[in-house]
Parts: sequence; structure tokens; C-alpha cells
Amino acid sequence: RSALKLSPYDEDLQKKFKHVSEKELDREISVVRSKIHQDPWRIGLNLDLARLLFKRGSLDAAARALQSALKDATRAVASHRLMGVIFKEQGRFDLALAQFEKMLEYKSDDPEADKIAWSQMGSCKESSGSVSEAVSLYEKVLAQDIEFESLSSRVKYLNNTNPSSVRNKALAAVIDLEAGSVRAVWGRDGRRHRADDEDLMSVTFGQGQNNSGFEKFMKDKVKEAEEDFVLASQLDPGLFSAQNNLAVIHLRNKDTEKARLSFSNLLLEDSGNPVYLNNVGVLYALKGDLDNAEKNFLAALKSDKDFNAPNFNLSQVLLKKGLMKEAVEYSSRINSCDPLYELTQRKFFYCNFH
Repeated sequence: RSALKLSPYDEDLQKKFKHVSEKELDREISVVRSKIHQDPWRIGLNLDLARLLFKRGSLDAAARALQSALKDATRAVASHRLMGVIFKEQGRFDLALAQFEKMLEYKSDDPEADKIAWSQMGSCKESSGSVSEAVSLYEKVLAQDIEFESLSSRVKYLNNTNPSSVRNKALAAVIDLEAGSVRAVWGRDGRRHRADDEDLMSVTFGQGQNNSGFEKFMKDKVKEAEEDFVLASQLDPGLFSAQNNLAVIHLRNKDTEKARLSFSNLLLEDSGNPVYLNNVGVLYALKGDLDNAEKNFLAALKSDKDFNAPNFNLSQVLLKKGLMKEAVEYSSRINSCDPLYELTQRKFFYCNFH
């Protein structure tokens, strides 16, 4: 640990620190499990076990321990909070939202509990593009604590969103390079166009179908979402958000050629769109072309330096390239109220300096 503080970006030291930390966690987990086995009535120990399993990255096992911990009403707030954090890390923001809402059903000794619940609920709403609901929840926190987790700047950021990206929701792909898997969050576009106000007055046939597919995708109903995006594109060939969302499903299914064709057409229509550029970056990352992935993530961030998806994706690419200092720099832009915060923390969990 001392050596790591002196050389925080040394990859070999990082690996050794991770190995030692995991061995220590395994020992602590074994001790707590033994105590539970000896005295099953000590229900509160399940929360301690869940916290250790969560640190170890055993999310499903942690969730199972929390189901037992929830039988202890005195620790229910902490248990629901951790369960919500686990669901957020897994990209199930709908399930996470329900857990944070349950935090408010209990009286807590922690004066911060309600503010934490509201801010996390806002983060879940933000992940699905429900901007006005997210802002309302964040403002509820700010009414009690104006300094809470930089929420005031978050509210300002969300209020500057292009209204068309709220009305026609687009998916921003997020890649886990280690697992080779793709998930998504709402893709915010902060650029303003002259036609924005006029566009708000128009309603297309495909819009409702696209947004229905978006909601289904966020609830992991991917096949149903795909059907909605196909139908939305057929109803309205000019609805580019639906074409983007269908391409993200191709990415998720690792059908990179279909995704490439879709994104090529989309960039011809709007070459500076930060959501499309981010998604093209994910396409390159999936194919192992890290240089072009980095180039596209940087292009997306040139349009919006606070856009969470390319910040996270770029940090993963830089980490893969061995550029840890730069990776940490981009990951640090994702603050604790961001929908991708928990996933970011997992990727940098063993960075003692982070």
C-alpha cells in the first residue's frame, strides 16, 4: 500500500494490491459466514456480509445476503441503499429506483439518508432521460443542502439539454471491455439548433414506438425493444434516434457489421452528434481497434465534456492501453450522482489513490 502511494500508476503494484486486497476480503467473508452459521438469529450480520461481497465484486451473492438482511428493520435503510447501488452497477436502474424509494419508508438515524435516497432516485430518472423528474428530485436535495455532491451544477447541466433528445430518446452505449459486453444509458445531446422550438410542436408516428422501445431496453426486455425500434424506423424513416437505438442493439448482440452500416448513415446526417460518436467508439472498441475508439470518444467529448458515456468508455480504453493516469483523469469526471458512478467505481476499485 505504501509503495502504491509512491507509484500510484504502476500496473504491477496495482495487480499486487488487488491480489492482496482480494485475499483479505475472502478471509473476512469466511469469518462473517461462519458467525452467521453459528448464530442464524443475528440477522444484521447479513448486511455486513453483503458489504464485503459487494467489495469483492460478487454482486449476486451480495444481493442474496441483503434479502436476509432486510428482515432486520433497524438496518433496512442501509440494506435498501446497498441493494439499489448493486442494481445501478448492473444497469437495472428501474430496480434500483424501487430500492431507493423504499429507503424513504423507514425512519433513519442517518440525517443524510433522505438526501441520499432523493439524489439516487434522481440519478435513476436521469439514466432513462426523465430530465424534469430528475431535476425535481435533485432540487429537493438542494433545498436542504446547497452543497450536496455538486448537484447544483448537475441541475444546470440537465437544464441545458436539447429538448429533442428528451422527446426522442437515444441510447448511448457503454462498454465493459473486460467482459466484452455492451449496455446503455440515455444519450444526452446538449447542442441547440434553430429548429428546436419548431420541432417541439411536431409529433411523428414513430416517436411513441421509439420511446416505448427505449423503456423496454432499460428494463432488459431487449427483444421487445428491438421490435419497437424496427417499427419506429419503418413508420418514420427520418427518426434517427430509432435507427441509433436499433444499432445499439446490434452492438449488444455483437453484430458489428449491421451496427457499422447504421452508424455510417447516421454520421452522414449529423457528423457532430455526441451520442452517435460515442456509439461508433464502442463499435471500434468491440472490434479491438482502440485507437479509433479513443478518437471517437474524444470527438464526442469535444461536443460535451461532461457526457458520462464517452468519459466512462474512454477511461476503459485508456486503461486497456496501459495509460492509467489518463484513464483516472477521465473517470474522475463522473461524480457520485451520475448514473455510471457505481460502474466507474468498480473499474477503479483497487486504485488506492482514486
